[in-house]
Amino acid sequence: MSAPLNRTQPQTSKCAFTPTAEVDFCGHATLATFSLLWKQQTLSAGNYIQATGAGLLKVSITENGQVSMDQQLPEFLQTFSADVIAPY
Repeated sequence: MSAPLNRTQPQTSKCAFTPTAEVDFCGHATLATFSLLWKQQTLSAGNYIQATGAGLLKVSITENGQVSMDQQLPEFLQTFSADVIAPY
């Protein structure tokens, strides 16, 4: 049975941390969490909305347990010349 996709209310939330601080979003941890919850039969195949520090995230689980997620497009704040990144 698939979970309904409700774009206004998250069905899950989780926090992610580095050794020194909380981070807004961690994609690998998100995929691993949903995969584990599917394997434990806590979640079934379907579409879910997860609340993250970076906003709402759509996560999908297929009938065979493959997990995928949408991500926001990156924001490019600055560019660097090749000489700065890889000097001779």
